[in-house]
Amino acid sequence: MPTHDRYPGESDEPDRDSDEDVIKSIEKYLNPEPILPKDDEKIIRDFFVRFNVKGAGAAGEEELATLWDRFSQSPSLLKDFSYIMMDVKTELHLSAYPLQVTIDELLEYSAEIQKMDFSPRPWLIDHDVIPNLKRFGFNEAKVRRNAYGEIYDKPRAGEATRFLGWLAGQRFMAGLETKYEEFIEEKGIIRPGVTHLAALCTLEVLNNLDMLKKQQKRRLGNEWTIESESQPRYDDAVMAMEGINNMCMNLFRGQK
Repeated sequence: MPTHDRYPGESDEPDRDSDEDVIKSIEKYLNPEPILPKDDEKIIRDFFVRFNVKGAGAAGEEELATLWDRFSQSPSLLKDFSYIMMDVKTELHLSAYPLQVTIDELLEYSAEIQKMDFSPRPWLIDHDVIPNLKRFGFNEAKVRRNAYGEIYDKPRAGEATRFLGWLAGQRFMAGLETKYEEFIEEKGIIRPGVTHLAALCTLEVLNNLDMLKKQQKRRLGNEWTIESESQPRYDDAVMAMEGINNMCMNLFRGQK
């Protein structure tokens, strides 16, 4: 049987990748780097700018792609999480007003919740949207259906309902039920609905934002005192409220 002469160092073993190379190639194939579509990137960037997420302007595509990928590659789920993140920060600092969220906080906390069985949309709807809107007499089944608007090909209604339900439960909205009843009576509205609550919430945001800005201006005009150390927190609240106002204008009135 003919054979060939082996060169020095030649082996009968066929060429093969190392174990490490095999593992890396499988990981790369099964878990490719997320590629953020340009349309989704624009949606996320526009939302971050509108909601006044600190540091969003300097955020790179890789950071946005990471957040997008962590929330099932869905910009709307990332929006839901941003509202929840604002609540978490506000609670941590025992603030009477919402506090501005940063891009670093979104990255940090989203990495943490990946380790848990947590989905932002059901949590936001069950914890905030439904309980808050039921206080105004709205039907739970209808609220739930509207809040999951994307399922029924009504993404605008879904996003607006979730935001409204979240907004109505903010601390600065205390006493909103009474104001709503007075608003309905004053306007002579026979069949009140979510549009009327959205209008009232928009007005309440504007009133509170105006009050905060006046207080901020007075603080800045005073000489420095030990109490002045709380000024950054005040600034955070103003930025957060401006972001919330922007969202009211966008989701309730269609303004860019």
